[in-house]
Amino acid sequence: MRTTREKLVDDFAEMLTEAEDLMKRAASETGERAKDLRSQVEAKLLAAKSRLQEMQGEALDSAKVKRGGSFQGYTPNLARDAQRHENIRATQEIIGALNARRISLVYEPVVGAKSRQPEFYECLMRVGRQDGSLMAVNEVIGLAERLGLVGLLDHRVLELALQELIAAPTFRASLNVSAASTGDAEWWSALAAMLGPHSGIAERLTVEITETAAIANLDKAAHFIRELKSLGCLFSLDDFGAGMSSFAYLKHLPVDFLKIDGGFVKDMAEDPIDRAMVEAINSVGHVLGKQTIAEFVDSDRVMVMLREIGVDFAQGFGVAKPRPFGPRLRVASGSA
Repeated sequence: MRTTREKLVDDFAEMLTEAEDLMKRAASETGERAKDLRSQVEAKLLAAKSRLQEMQGEALDSAKVKRGGSFQGYTPNLARDAQRHENIRATQEIIGALNARRISLVYEPVVGAKSRQPEFYECLMRVGRQDGSLMAVNEVIGLAERLGLVGLLDHRVLELALQELIAAPTFRASLNVSAASTGDAEWWSALAAMLGPHSGIAERLTVEITETAAIANLDKAAHFIRELKSLGCLFSLDDFGAGMSSFAYLKHLPVDFLKIDGGFVKDMAEDPIDRAMVEAINSVGHVLGKQTIAEFVDSDRVMVMLREIGVDFAQGFGVAKPRPFGPRLRVASGSA
């Protein structure tokens, strides 16, 4: 029977051999087939690197609980290994979707709380598999962040959103950006390059980052917002209220919109504390000159309460479900 060490060495040797074989095949192919093979190579190498880092981290965590100077080897875990194999599969699907252009957007209307008419649309990413099904978005984002792929997804979402803004002259959209991309020079270059030739687009684009990402580095967040606004774009702070010190730093960030954390909104009809939180965030936001957006609105009852409180905008399945952009959405947004 092979020892654990021998099995691990064999597993890595197999990964690298498979990557080498794929590289040889890619060298003899052209076009989309070559691109797909190269994406498979990248996925294999990323998986091997991730595997080594995880093993190192697990052994280190175990060593930390022992006395100083002790040694801790890596011990396999069946449940952990099963999850690792699932991560490798998902990584290959993400890279394959990027190379095969299977990243798409759906658009969730953000309506005026009083008018209930769409004012703009939030761009929501979808990642398609080869069989036509969709990957779970939360799974994609979490894995992409851990493996350093989230910047590639942000680039593609930006490209798709700006294509629609160019095609529909009165269309207004918002898109989410990961914390990793806020300081990414390539993301900024892509944004400036796409805005440059098309006047009137920047003021129709709102960029969102989460409150959690903002408070992790306030100076960086403030710089990001100022740079964004210098290009003419708007900024929205997503999931506001999730942090313990939300109000303390808000006056230092030049945001245009506050998105009230959906955890408060969805239960506000039954929970007086949630309603009080929504009222407080809305009131402070308005005092500071910000417009407010309630997300996760799932009923007419909640919508009525939001109008009574004075929240500016609302979105959620109780308002309208996300859908692909097309002729009906173009009409709704006032574009031919």
